[in-house]
Amino acid sequence: MDGDDFRVLGADIYFRSGFPFAIAKYNHMQKEFAHIAPAVREFWKITYIENGAATLEFSGRRYKLRAGSIYLMHPDLKTLYHITEEPLSVCNILFTKDFLKEFLPDLMRRFHFFSVFTDDFVRQKKIPFYAQESSRPIRTMVMELEQEYFRKEINYHLNIKLNLMRLLLQFQRESAFLESGRERIVSEIRSMLEEDLRRNFSLTDLAKHFSVSKQHLCHLYKQQTGRSIIEDVNECRMDHAAELLLNGATPISEICYRCGFNDLSYFYRTFKQRFGLNPGEFRRHGK
Repeated sequence: MDGDDFRVLGADIYFRSGFPFAIAKYNHMQKEFAHIAPAVREFWKITYIENGAATLEFSGRRYKLRAGSIYLMHPDLKTLYHITEEPLSVCNILFTKDFLKEFLPDLMRRFHFFSVFTDDFVRQKKIPFYAQESSRPIRTMVMELEQEYFRKEINYHLNIKLNLMRLLLQFQRESAFLESGRERIVSEIRSMLEEDLRRNFSLTDLAKHFSVSKQHLCHLYKQQTGRSIIEDVNECRMDHAAELLLNGATPISEICYRCGFNDLSYFYRTFKQRFGLNPGEFRRHGK
């Protein structure tokens, strides 16, 4: 396919009722096509992946998508899917800028995130929001929007508008977390370490503490530090163990316990990996 060959999806395809909001659900099979032809939209789109996996390409960037992934895409951006796991089931939440116009002026004054709806941001050709694994609040809001749209009960227009604003505000909160939260996470985890090296650092418990998934927490931490949480935990424990070995006569078995290790042989192996000497050799060499 030629690089300039793409489809233009007009608003009239989805918004025939005059209501500038729609939900379109699709199931794409890999056997039908290896990719979906590039497309440019004349409306905003939130895509939630319900099943399957794919790679999203736009502006020379690639984003991995799997069940639970979600992203917000602005108009006039050429996109391309490569399906990697079939069937790819997607829920597209579509809306025009007019749908938000009564809310946007106030929201743009109060929240930096809503500048993504300005023409200046659109010209930057950046993805406004992307999460490889969406949070529970986002998944719940997507489900509520679907229910409101397909049931079409009394006042559903108003309920949809309010629910969409709730979803976008959640994007704003999580976007702020992604931008500024990495440093806070690293700082807080390291503070926890310094307070109690014997603490059992369960990734599940840490993820609950920060209200994110384990995978998302590990990704953010490594993105900020270049190392995994476990690597940092062990390094901090090893450094403290080395300090105790060089400053006093505390038995090695007691140092092992104080530094959060329950297995002495594992403590020896980890220590030697870090310093090239086992704890006894390190103490003798240091003194």
